[in-house]
Order: sequence, then structure tokens, then C-alpha cells
Amino acid sequence: MSKQTVKAMCFLVLFYFALGLVLLAFLLVYLDGVDGIFPGLISGIVGYNLLEYLEEI
Repeated sequence: MSKQTVKAMCFLVLFYFALGLVLLAFLLVYLDGVDGIFPGLISGIVGYNLLEYLEEI
């Protein structure tokens, strides 16, 4: 395979991965509602320390 083909395949994999994440996020919001999902998602991804830091400001 040429370098260009490998590059194109990597791009496609990343594109579909991002698309999957977006669809998953929409699905979670649809099932759980905006109020239910965002606090849990933010605390899960960002972690407890940053939330503590934001409360101090």
C-alpha cells in the first residue's frame, strides 16, 4: 500500500470514530435528557479536581 492509501484509511477510521461518538452523545441526551447526562459526563471526563477548582473561583 502506498502512503497516500494508508493516510486515507487513517482519516476514514478517525472520521467514523468521531461520527460514532457524536451519535452516542445524541443517543445519551435523547434517552437521559440534557439535565441527566451533562453533569455526569462532565464529571466523568474532566474529573473531580477540576470541578473543585471551578467551585473555588
